[in-house]
Amino acid sequence: MLTSRYDAPHAQPENSRTSKRWAAPRRCARTVAIAIALGSAPLIVSAAPQTKPPAGAMPPATAPAPGGILLPGPGTSSPSRAPAPGAGGTTVSSLAPPSAALAMDAFTVVRSWVNAGGVKPAAGTDGSAVVPGPAAKVPPRVHGAIVELRLGPRVVGRAEVISELDQSDSATTLARATEQALRQAARTIRLEDPDDAKLGALGQTLALSVEIAGPLTPLEIDTGADLDATLSPGVMGIALSVPGAPARAMFPSRMLAQGERAPQAMLTLTPLVTGDPASALLEPRTLRQERKVTLYLFRALHVAQPRADLPGVFLHRGQRLIDQRDLDSRAELLEFLARAGEWLNTHASATNSTASSEALAALALVRAGSLMPGPNRWGTDAIARLVQRVPAREVGRSASLAAITRMALLDYRPPKP
Repeated sequence: MLTSRYDAPHAQPENSRTSKRWAAPRRCARTVAIAIALGSAPLIVSAAPQTKPPAGAMPPATAPAPGGILLPGPGTSSPSRAPAPGAGGTTVSSLAPPSAALAMDAFTVVRSWVNAGGVKPAAGTDGSAVVPGPAAKVPPRVHGAIVELRLGPRVVGRAEVISELDQSDSATTLARATEQALRQAARTIRLEDPDDAKLGALGQTLALSVEIAGPLTPLEIDTGADLDATLSPGVMGIALSVPGAPARAMFPSRMLAQGERAPQAMLTLTPLVTGDPASALLEPRTLRQERKVTLYLFRALHVAQPRADLPGVFLHRGQRLIDQRDLDSRAELLEFLARAGEWLNTHASATNSTASSEALAALALVRAGSLMPGPNRWGTDAIARLVQRVPAREVGRSASLAAITRMALLDYRPPKP
């Protein structure tokens, strides 16, 4: 089962009955999880106990749980790469994410607006809005936000707003994104004569996702490859601006959902800010020098509901946290392994990966399939792909590739005729 790391304090205490019969599925689950790192399904696995935070304290939002394994999605840069220098001597490592408290406040405010069918204006002079109800809480100022509304698995409303670079309109960022997403949801569902009551009734059936941006930091780089090596997918987003025009951004969740790397995201945004489709073909240095385009990086924090009737949970790289304390029986471990293995086998079949990715996926699937009842279907498929896609001469050129391939072949037991 999947749970948020923020539900972990309410989980059962660490089971002290761990026995050898769990060892194989635990090891295999880790192997499959590592292989998933090379695919397109980001995942975080926590391997260490978590302690209950003080009452009222917000959990940390910028890193996985202690002992957790961060498993990035496609195109993720190695964390060991040196950060690229930004304008004014800043570095990518200094980018500040929004606080967890700010993100949860933003989610709570937007959820209240959606339930009420729209944003309620405040009596203040700054044009901000208040949360409906007796508390009349003023929403937080944010640099940017993307609000997404889902009816079941279907996205019916989405709006993305980046505030002005001087932050003059940051008080209304959440309100504008919420109103736009609600109106789009009403059009998508073809709601007739949408008033506050009808929109409120609709809003209460919709699951909400809110992603907010931290400060936008200018970055001066020369090529798309530099940007690809700098940006951490699922954590960082990019924004572009030109003088006299509003900034446009691509949030981390959208990049993950669309399978876009940083250069592809920049290619998408460039014509939107320049008005010239041909400008998408220019390198960042040319855009900066000739078109006066400024590139920004930002970190984001994401809170979403699995369903409309469930509380919001923090997401990291688009996924919740799997706590090992929730995998508290052999049956549950195998259930998790079955889902992960089936996904990896399907993904590997449809994707042409590097030789090392193929070998690691084959090793994971061979070991996972050996633990499942019946013939090792995953292992048979994986070994067939490995032999077909990875030439022997390529295996011979890499000691690590040869070692992984050898382990996969030795561990595989073909089905009996």
